[in-house]
Amino acid sequence: MNLRERIQAELKKQGVPLKNTGKSSLDRVSAHFRKTLTDLIPDTFSGIELKNRLFGFGHVGRSCAVRNGFRFHYGSNIYLMDSVFINYNCLFLDSDLIFIASNVNIGPCVNIYTIDHKPTEEGLTSVRSPVYIEEGVWIGGNSTILPGVTIGQGSIIGAGSVVTRPVEPCSLYAGAPARKIKYLGRHTNIYNPGGNNRYHGG
Repeated sequence: MNLRERIQAELKKQGVPLKNTGKSSLDRVSAHFRKTLTDLIPDTFSGIELKNRLFGFGHVGRSCAVRNGFRFHYGSNIYLMDSVFINYNCLFLDSDLIFIASNVNIGPCVNIYTIDHKPTEEGLTSVRSPVYIEEGVWIGGNSTILPGVTIGQGSIIGAGSVVTRPVEPCSLYAGAPARKIKYLGRHTNIYNPGGNNRYHGG
């Protein structure tokens, strides 16, 4: 089972339909105006709920909070499960699926890419691949997650890391490229099935 099939299976398991949306220039224009509008909404409790509806994501679970400055390509390929917190000024290039499981914390200025470019005789060819972030993950600020990466349950990505390969569960990774620093074990302060996040609004 490839990464896209894993994400589709998980969405089906949780009863979340996969959006079939186009990638036309009109979709990009629509996404641009949605991004501009959401930046005008304050990060209060009611503001966060309103923004979650306006983003046009594939799915937004309960108790999710996305801070201002968030940028994305289409939005419709982003799937957030329950209690996901995304801090200021993050960029998600969702040319392919981005699946973020429950109880995930993402620091400021984190980049998640699902598109890369492969050199060929004719020039650069676009290559797309999903990103899958499992439950209870914490991603430090200014980190970059490259296409095709899975981050295992309960892991921590140190600030400023560049994640180029799959991350093992319950482990600390850091560096550019990110490498395994140590095994964390089941750390209850990070992985909490009851939910780490309660709206981060003021």
